[in-house]
Amino acid sequence: MEKFWLFQDIPLDLWNDWKWQIKNSLKNIKDIERFFPNLQENEKQKFMEYIKIFNFKITPYFL
Repeated sequence: MEKFWLFQDIPLDLWNDWKWQIKNSLKNIKDIERFFPNLQENEKQKFMEYIKIFNFKITPYFL
């Protein structure tokens, strides 16, 4: 699997470590903006509404 460009320098042993994946998960709007800087304002707003209702966490593996 090809890594998201921001994770290219992560050693494979860390990349494959589930604890590292959880620790480095995206959890909030700041994390999302870091990885997706071109989000539209309405997309950010929808995300903010979503995380008020649902827990959100996505590991780097799925990016």
